[in-house]
Amino acid sequence: VRETVARMDPAVVEKFQRLGIRYWQHRSPGLYNSWQETFLTDDRSVVESYMTSNNMAYRWEADGSLSWWTNFPAMRRYRGEDLWFCHPHSQHASYLKVHPDWIHRNIPNNRFPFHCYYGDGSDIPDDVVQHVRDVIWQAAVGFQLQTGDVIVVNNMYLQHGRLPYTGTRRLVVSMVPFQDQQ
Repeated sequence: VRETVARMDPAVVEKFQRLGIRYWQHRSPGLYNSWQETFLTDDRSVVESYMTSNNMAYRWEADGSLSWWTNFPAMRRYRGEDLWFCHPHSQHASYLKVHPDWIHRNIPNNRFPFHCYYGDGSDIPDDVVQHVRDVIWQAAVGFQLQTGDVIVVNNMYLQHGRLPYTGTRRLVVSMVPFQDQQ
Protein backbone atom coordinates (compact mmCIF):
# COMPACT_ATOMS: atom_id res chain seq x y z
CA VAL A 1 0.00 0.00 0.00
CA ARG A 2 2.89 2.35 0.68
CA GLU A 3 4.23 1.77 -2.83
CA THR A 4 0.78 2.24 -4.30
CA VAL A 5 0.57 5.86 -3.19
CA ALA A 6 4.21 6.54 -4.09
CA ARG A 7 3.75 5.23 -7.65
CA MET A 8 0.36 6.80 -8.30
CA ASP A 9 -0.19 10.02 -10.21
CA PRO A 10 -0.43 12.72 -7.49
CA ALA A 11 -3.51 14.24 -9.18
CA VAL A 12 -5.30 10.89 -8.93
CA VAL A 13 -4.38 10.55 -5.25
CA GLU A 14 -5.47 14.13 -4.53
CA LYS A 15 -8.87 13.69 -6.17
CA PHE A 16 -9.62 10.45 -4.36
CA GLN A 17 -8.38 11.98 -1.11
CA ARG A 18 -10.62 15.01 -1.59
CA LEU A 19 -13.77 13.22 -2.78
CA GLY A 20 -13.51 9.71 -1.33
CA ILE A 21 -15.13 6.74 -3.02
CA ARG A 22 -18.74 5.63 -3.35
CA TYR A 23 -19.34 1.90 -3.50
CA TRP A 24 -22.52 1.08 -5.40
CA GLN A 25 -24.36 -2.24 -5.25
CA HIS A 26 -27.30 -3.37 -7.35
CA ARG A 27 -29.32 -6.54 -7.07
CA SER A 28 -31.74 -7.53 -9.80
CA PRO A 29 -33.27 -10.98 -10.25
CA GLY A 30 -31.63 -12.93 -13.05
CA LEU A 31 -28.42 -10.92 -13.28
CA TYR A 32 -26.71 -11.84 -10.02
CA ASN A 33 -27.98 -12.68 -6.59
CA SER A 34 -31.30 -11.00 -5.98
CA TRP A 35 -31.66 -8.70 -2.99
CA GLN A 36 -33.65 -11.50 -1.33
CA GLU A 37 -30.71 -13.90 -1.72
CA THR A 38 -28.22 -11.25 -0.64
CA PHE A 39 -30.07 -10.30 2.56
CA LEU A 40 -31.71 -13.71 3.20
CA THR A 41 -35.17 -12.21 3.50
CA ASP A 42 -38.19 -11.26 1.39
CA ASP A 43 -39.09 -8.47 3.82
CA ARG A 44 -38.15 -5.05 2.48
CA SER A 45 -38.49 -3.49 5.94
CA VAL A 46 -35.71 -5.76 7.25
CA VAL A 47 -33.45 -4.62 4.41
CA GLU A 48 -34.37 -0.97 4.95
CA SER A 49 -33.61 -1.28 8.67
CA TYR A 50 -30.22 -2.81 7.87
CA MET A 51 -29.43 -0.04 5.40
CA THR A 52 -30.47 2.71 7.80
CA SER A 53 -28.57 1.25 10.76
CA ASN A 54 -25.40 0.99 8.62
CA ASN A 55 -25.65 4.51 7.16
CA MET A 56 -26.27 3.26 3.64
CA ALA A 57 -28.40 5.07 1.10
CA TYR A 58 -30.71 2.88 -0.94
CA ARG A 59 -33.34 3.00 -3.64
CA TRP A 60 -35.99 0.48 -4.65
CA GLU A 61 -36.16 0.47 -8.43
CA ALA A 62 -39.43 0.33 -10.41
CA ASP A 63 -38.62 -3.24 -11.51
CA GLY A 64 -38.35 -4.42 -7.88
CA SER A 65 -34.56 -4.47 -7.83
CA LEU A 66 -32.52 -2.71 -5.16
CA SER A 67 -29.62 -0.29 -5.42
CA TRP A 68 -27.60 0.89 -2.43
CA TRP A 69 -24.45 2.84 -1.86
CA THR A 70 -22.15 4.14 0.79
CA ASN A 71 -19.22 6.54 0.80
CA PHE A 72 -15.84 5.98 2.38
CA PRO A 73 -12.58 7.90 2.53
CA ALA A 74 -10.15 6.68 -0.12
CA MET A 75 -7.20 7.05 2.22
CA ARG A 76 -6.61 5.98 5.81
CA ARG A 77 -4.19 7.70 8.14
CA TYR A 78 -2.14 5.05 9.90
CA ARG A 79 0.97 5.62 11.98
CA GLY A 80 1.48 9.03 10.43
CA GLU A 81 1.06 7.92 6.80
CA ASP A 82 -1.79 8.33 4.36
CA LEU A 83 -2.43 4.86 2.93
CA TRP A 84 -4.42 3.91 -0.17
CA PHE A 85 -7.51 2.25 1.23
CA CYS A 86 -10.01 1.88 -1.58
CA HIS A 87 -10.67 -0.50 -4.44
CA PRO A 88 -11.73 1.17 -7.67
CA HIS A 89 -9.56 -1.37 -9.51
CA SER A 90 -11.79 -4.27 -8.46
CA GLN A 91 -15.13 -2.60 -7.69
CA HIS A 92 -15.62 -0.66 -10.92
CA ALA A 93 -18.12 -2.17 -13.38
CA SER A 94 -15.32 -2.39 -15.96
CA TYR A 95 -13.94 -5.24 -13.85
CA LEU A 96 -17.01 -7.32 -14.74
CA LYS A 97 -17.37 -6.08 -18.32
CA VAL A 98 -14.43 -8.24 -19.41
CA HIS A 99 -15.58 -11.32 -17.50
CA PRO A 100 -16.98 -14.10 -19.73
CA ASP A 101 -20.29 -14.12 -17.81
CA TRP A 102 -20.79 -10.39 -18.32
CA ILE A 103 -18.95 -9.41 -21.51
CA HIS A 104 -22.04 -9.56 -23.74
CA ARG A 105 -24.40 -7.73 -21.39
CA ASN A 106 -25.20 -4.26 -22.59
CA ILE A 107 -26.31 -2.62 -19.34
CA PRO A 108 -25.36 0.67 -17.70
CA ASN A 109 -22.65 0.64 -15.05
CA ASN A 110 -25.11 1.22 -12.20
CA ARG A 111 -26.99 -1.98 -13.11
CA PHE A 112 -23.98 -4.26 -12.67
CA PRO A 113 -23.85 -6.01 -9.28
CA PHE A 114 -21.18 -3.57 -8.15
CA HIS A 115 -19.66 -0.34 -9.34
CA CYS A 116 -17.93 2.65 -7.81
CA TYR A 117 -17.85 6.40 -8.24
CA TYR A 118 -16.00 9.26 -6.67
CA GLY A 119 -17.59 10.12 -3.34
CA ASP A 120 -19.56 12.99 -4.89
CA GLY A 121 -21.27 10.54 -7.26
CA SER A 122 -19.30 11.55 -10.36
CA ASP A 123 -17.88 8.90 -12.67
CA ILE A 124 -14.32 7.68 -12.23
CA PRO A 125 -12.89 7.83 -15.76
CA ASP A 126 -11.78 4.52 -17.27
CA ASP A 127 -8.21 5.78 -17.72
CA VAL A 128 -8.03 6.57 -13.98
CA VAL A 129 -9.32 3.09 -13.10
CA GLN A 130 -6.74 1.57 -15.45
CA HIS A 131 -3.98 3.70 -13.91
CA VAL A 132 -4.93 2.40 -10.46
CA ARG A 133 -4.94 -1.18 -11.76
CA ASP A 134 -1.52 -0.71 -13.35
CA VAL A 135 -0.03 0.69 -10.15
CA ILE A 136 -1.54 -2.09 -8.01
CA TRP A 137 0.05 -4.72 -10.28
CA GLN A 138 3.38 -2.85 -10.36
CA ALA A 139 3.50 -2.91 -6.56
CA ALA A 140 2.32 -6.54 -6.27
CA VAL A 141 4.58 -9.20 -4.82
CA GLY A 142 3.82 -12.87 -5.31
CA PHE A 143 5.08 -16.02 -3.67
CA GLN A 144 4.11 -19.65 -3.39
CA LEU A 145 3.20 -20.99 0.00
CA GLN A 146 4.68 -24.28 1.07
CA THR A 147 3.20 -26.71 3.58
CA GLY A 148 3.77 -25.36 7.07
CA ASP A 149 4.42 -21.75 6.01
CA VAL A 150 3.29 -19.06 8.41
CA ILE A 151 2.74 -15.49 7.29
CA VAL A 152 2.21 -12.55 9.61
CA VAL A 153 1.14 -9.33 7.94
CA ASN A 154 -0.07 -5.93 8.94
CA ASN A 155 -3.13 -5.67 6.71
CA MET A 156 -2.96 -1.88 6.77
CA TYR A 157 0.25 -2.07 4.74
CA LEU A 158 -0.72 -4.89 2.39
CA GLN A 159 -3.57 -5.38 0.00
CA HIS A 160 -3.95 -9.10 -0.08
CA GLY A 161 -5.20 -11.20 -2.92
CA ARG A 162 -4.69 -14.55 -4.49
CA LEU A 163 -4.07 -15.93 -7.91
CA PRO A 164 -5.45 -19.19 -9.33
CA TYR A 165 -3.99 -22.41 -8.00
CA THR A 166 -4.33 -26.12 -8.64
CA GLY A 167 -4.71 -28.91 -6.15
CA THR A 168 -6.10 -28.75 -2.66
CA ARG A 169 -5.11 -26.29 0.00
CA ARG A 170 -6.07 -25.44 3.52
CA LEU A 171 -5.48 -21.97 4.89
CA VAL A 172 -6.02 -20.96 8.48
CA VAL A 173 -6.48 -17.26 9.13
CA SER A 174 -6.52 -15.35 12.37
CA MET A 175 -7.23 -11.65 12.63
CA VAL A 176 -6.89 -9.24 15.49
CA PRO A 177 -9.04 -6.15 15.98
CA PHE A 178 -8.02 -3.08 14.04
CA GLN A 179 -6.71 -0.21 16.11
CA ASP A 180 -6.62 3.02 14.16
CA GLN A 181 -3.38 4.76 14.96
CA GLN A 182 -3.07 8.35 13.84
